[in-house]
Parts: sequence; structure tokens; C-alpha cells
Amino acid sequence: MQAQQCLKRMQLTQAYEPHLSRPLRILQAQKDTMVLKAWIHLIVGNRACFAESFALCAGLHSLGFSCRIIVGYARIEQFTLTPLHAWVEYEGVPLGNPLDVQYCYAEIHHYSLDT
Repeated sequence: MQAQQCLKRMQLTQAYEPHLSRPLRILQAQKDTMVLKAWIHLIVGNRACFAESFALCAGLHSLGFSCRIIVGYARIEQFTLTPLHAWVEYEGVPLGNPLDVQYCYAEIHHYSLDT
């Protein structure tokens, strides 16, 4: 997979303000995710969640956030739009998606630059 190989070659910059408390780091990651997501939608339009997650993960890594992409399968399909979904997670918190995404979908795979 080309996107995963590109992500693995990226150098993670120094973490954004590593001295901040966890809640403040997560808040900063959420803010940066919203800005990156807005730029992605402005430049290339809406994309599938999988492609968007790789773009967000790459952007967040370039800002110093060590995040990963989660792919999940719907636990109860009637409450989800599709049976599969991908999202970015930082320190156990989904970014760019509602927080309940981790409960609506069961993780079946993840992509991480750290491993």
C-alpha cells in the first residue's frame, strides 16, 4: 500500500508542546485536526474516510502528533452509514470524528508509524 509506505518514511517532528498536560495536548490535536480537515476539503473536496484518515495522520505527524489510523467494523449496522469506517486516533481519542465512533465500530486493524 503506497499511502502506508509514504507515512512510514515521514519523520515525526518534535511533539507539539510536550510539557502540556494530556487534556491540553488532546485539545490542541483536535484543533489542528479541524484545521487540516478544512484544508483537505477545500483543496481536494470530500474523500472516503480511509483516504482522509491517511491525509490527516500525515498532517498531524508533520505537526508532531504521534497518532494512528484505526479501521473498524460496525458493531450494529443499523446505526452506522457503512459497515467499515476509518478514523485517526491520538492518545486513545478519535480526532475528526464524533467521540462515540470508537464504540460504534470494533477495531479490526490499525496503521501506525511508530511500529
